[in-house]
Amino acid sequence: MAGKSKTGFIERAMAKVAKQIEKLIEEEGKMRMRWVKGYHRMQRAAQGLTKITRLKTKRAESFGKIVNSWMQESIGMTKARDAKRAQREAKEKELQELKLQLVKLQAEINRVTGETDEIVDQVFSLNDAVVAALESRQAYLSNHVFHRLIGDNGEMRSQITFDSKDGLRRVVVMVNHITKVQTDLANAAMLEIDKFFTRFGVETAEDRLEPEVQALYKLTREILISRQTFKVGRDLYRFLGIEIDEGIFPELYKAQMLLRRSLRSEKTNSYIRLSKRANMNDKWQALPLH
Repeated sequence: MAGKSKTGFIERAMAKVAKQIEKLIEEEGKMRMRWVKGYHRMQRAAQGLTKITRLKTKRAESFGKIVNSWMQESIGMTKARDAKRAQREAKEKELQELKLQLVKLQAEINRVTGETDEIVDQVFSLNDAVVAALESRQAYLSNHVFHRLIGDNGEMRSQITFDSKDGLRRVVVMVNHITKVQTDLANAAMLEIDKFFTRFGVETAEDRLEPEVQALYKLTREILISRQTFKVGRDLYRFLGIEIDEGIFPELYKAQMLLRRSLRSEKTNSYIRLSKRANMNDKWQALPLH
């Protein structure tokens, strides 16, 4: 934008100077015509004098004045014309300088524009290369690495590590999971747990409960937060993993079945971490992946 404003300024200056030159050429032409008319008038007067025999007539005096004054008039008109010519030549020189500046500025604009285009082209090209490399890396990981997260028992591992033969490079492959609880099933499970509390009495002192009941009581109480929502965590998974006798604790057994059905573990994405070290005694240094 700055280059365009500069070229616009020079172009306007050139147009202004060009108009000034046109005006000076016009004025110079008028002065030249004035001099030519005066010269012709002087010539006619000189020729008139040669035809007059009596020089002391009014007509002869008039012709004489014209001829005699011509020299001064000619010098004055010539100086004025030369001054206009000098002004015109100076303006023409100024116009040529402006044209030269415009050419130089346009060349500079073209150079900067070329550099800008090169920057844009290079950044886009490098970005395309980065995107292509990331896509290739992701395709390779999907085809050759991520499936190794699945163990022999069919369960998903949280991570797996690959070290190079020299022990100086490491690739750690991981997977993100998110656990979601289906609300309607969780609410139904909560009602069953409430029935369990009611049957044994929530206000009953824990030390009065039989050991087996006490353990279940503590565990089920831990997985509730103000009896309003389930806390997905270690205690909940412990509750889901224990064996509950349906005949003895039907409420807890049903609650366990409902909670198992309510939980959904979804894999969000697989990813890697790269590390490197100079020797076996050094600590691993994480490498950038972007």
